Amino acid sequence: MNNSSRIVLGTAQLGSSYGIANKSGKPDQKTAFAILDQAREYGINTFDTAPGYGNSEIIIGKYIKHNDRMNWRPAIITKLPKNRTKLDQKQFIRDQINESRERLGVDTLDYYLIHDPEEVYNEDTLRTLLQYEEKGVIKNVGASVYTLEEAYRSIDYGLNVLQVPLNIFDRRFLHQHFLAHCRRKKVILMARSVFLQGLLFYEPELLPGALGEARDHLLKLRSICKSTGFTISELALNYVLSRSEIDFIVMGVDSLNQLEQNMSTVFNSYYDDNLGKIIDQEFSAIPQEVVDPRLWKLR
Repeated sequence: MNNSSRIVLGTAQLGSSYGIANKSGKPDQKTAFAILDQAREYGINTFDTAPGYGNSEIIIGKYIKHNDRMNWRPAIITKLPKNRTKLDQKQFIRDQINESRERLGVDTLDYYLIHDPEEVYNEDTLRTLLQYEEKGVIKNVGASVYTLEEAYRSIDYGLNVLQVPLNIFDRRFLHQHFLAHCRRKKVILMARSVFLQGLLFYEPELLPGALGEARDHLLKLRSICKSTGFTISELALNYVLSRSEIDFIVMGVDSLNQLEQNMSTVFNSYYDDNLGKIIDQEFSAIPQEVVDPRLWKLR
């Protein structure tokens, strides 16, 4: 598999002002379509979305319909949100699946992931989703997780897709036992948060609130980039691209320029094992409060 076919376009930024370092906001539909067009030209055939990403599903649905005559359709990853209603879980899942299919304009969901990792411990949720897989409404059931415990639980129950955080600061899922377990169970591994939701690009002096703990690590990252000649995005992408155990890499962009820069890195990827050793050594003890966005205190 070549690198471009491993890239999944993350569309959170196309439907919302996603990311701590996002300064351009949500693009309009014309710009979003232009980004999706260019992604397709680059050979990206999988888009990642979720009901929680603003109107991202609607944009993708309109884009698919707009390109209907071309007899082309991307594979879609979307997600089951947290149940904040009074509906029982089975009815909630049914409604969410049907609403996502309607917004996307598709009959079958290629990848449907649990978005709230607490739900991997809910047998009603897991059993119901796997029943939809058996019916053919969903092709692949998986989960977007934050911890190794959540990942193992998902695999053991029979889910065959995992989205896991992986970046220069957060390498927990590169544990060899976990990777070997995924290979044995034929789990599709997708790396997300390659740029740590934009934190890697944040100016160390401007960090908000309690994220000041990330300051020294960001300064060290900039020092490594200066000495190696890599930009932050090049180093971050190359680090994840170098891991052959990862099947797909979710890469979010909010502009054409950002997409073009990132894909230039993908097509011209270069990585030195010695640099990998430096990264593994220098960023080996980063606090959970930095690598887990759920724990960020921005005020």
